[in-house]
Amino acid sequence: MSMTAPGQMDRARDAALRAASAAPGSHALALIGFGDAATVIVEPTTDRSAIVAAISQLRANATGTRSRTQLAQGERKSSATREGHVVVVTDLQQSGWESNDDGGLPDGVGLDVIGVPPPTGNLAITSAERARSPRIVASIQNYSNGEVRAPVAPDRRRQGNREG
Repeated sequence: MSMTAPGQMDRARDAALRAASAAPGSHALALIGFGDAATVIVEPTTDRSAIVAAISQLRANATGTRSRTQLAQGERKSSATREGHVVVVTDLQQSGWESNDDGGLPDGVGLDVIGVPPPTGNLAITSAERARSPRIVASIQNYSNGEVRAPVAPDRRRQGNREG
């Protein structure tokens, strides 16, 4: 879900394209998309145009991330050739590593992690409840790397002419 923030998928696609272009031409590449499940988008191939086309079509969705599941899928693809290297492009959200998923990489399989930094001012409302009419109490989480100052006000267009 964090990849749905403005510009995040563009940054992730750019990082994936750079990683694909840096791989030796003789190496087979696979593309695995991941969220709450890992999906093989492109099976191992040396056809760089297939990889580039698939990367350009990647879209974020509103699911969570299960990073260990994704690594296990990468391991299954790399073990078919007895050696391999996995490159993970991620925004490094901690919640993707907190689940009790099975998976990981065996000894001998290389791993590179390419972090996609969060957007500036990456704020999210994490909870909201009506405390006393017309008051609403909300929790706002800052997911960016620095301090963020932002005005917080009710959307008067949705409230009509009511006070609040």
